[in-house]
Amino acid sequence: MPNLQITAKKKPVTGFGLLEAATILLAIFSVGTLFAEHHRYLELFSHFRFQYLVSSLLLLMIFAIRQRIFFCSVLVGLTILNATFVLPWYVGRDQPEANGVTFKLLHANVYRDNGETAALLAQIDAEDPDLIILQELSSIWLTTLQGLSEEYPYSVAEAQEGAFGIGLFSKFPLDDARIVSTPPLDLPEIRAVVRLGEQRLNLVSAHPMPPLSRAGTAARNAQMAALGDELALTSRPTVFIGDLNISMWAPTYRSFESASGLRNCRKGFGIVSTFPVFFPPAGIPIDHCLVSEGISVLEFRAGSKIGSDHLPIVVVLSSRKRGPTN
Repeated sequence: MPNLQITAKKKPVTGFGLLEAATILLAIFSVGTLFAEHHRYLELFSHFRFQYLVSSLLLLMIFAIRQRIFFCSVLVGLTILNATFVLPWYVGRDQPEANGVTFKLLHANVYRDNGETAALLAQIDAEDPDLIILQELSSIWLTTLQGLSEEYPYSVAEAQEGAFGIGLFSKFPLDDARIVSTPPLDLPEIRAVVRLGEQRLNLVSAHPMPPLSRAGTAARNAQMAALGDELALTSRPTVFIGDLNISMWAPTYRSFESASGLRNCRKGFGIVSTFPVFFPPAGIPIDHCLVSEGISVLEFRAGSKIGSDHLPIVVVLSSRKRGPTN
């Protein structure tokens, strides 16, 4: 009796097979990140909502051409899901405050190992901001910026050789400008009262730990929680600006914004990704400016490259005129 050999015929991998697999992965990440509060890895993937939206639209067009009804249905759902996170950031710009005091801020995480100081100085010259807020400020950077002291005579800064040096340089007079150490890791934060004519404005800046480990994530979350509670206590017009190492779509960010009572200046100006500069398709928005009521956002955009892994952000604000406040 002859030996019968049964061989399984392997199904060849096709281009559409890969696209189907990509759709399944897209569905897993788009839906799974709805539960980002349950694990830090889910939170990390929640930062890519814009990329998920673009991917779902591209895949939907491809499967629609081939009339693949099931995958089209899935992708319509994914497109709607991701659009609910992304599209609201493109509508609802503020109206300028009548007779408001207008001022410009430039914020940059300069990256501690960045030697391209001339690029930042050129951008400061081009933008001519009223307030400059820098993070990852090293002693080399601080020495370089001493040349700005005539134009920006008011400042408070703490240089560090690690990633957490911080500084504020202002054309406006500063009252009670100081660097404070904040829990849980005693990282420096800026607290300053900016004098805009007769008005007083609170300015706060922070740079929490990056979420590269469980401990780092916990420390960032604790610092943001404490900061949100503190920002809620002031009755003075307030601006927060900094690299928070988190996007608007993460539950920890949403809790911070809700607790602080501030609103993100991106509203109406789009996603404005700032990191990582070296791979723009994966760009995410982790550098933020938030303001209180009575402050209108006239402009919010990314600056040009300065040799850092972050792009700067440029923000133009208008604060309602009022009498002096304590």
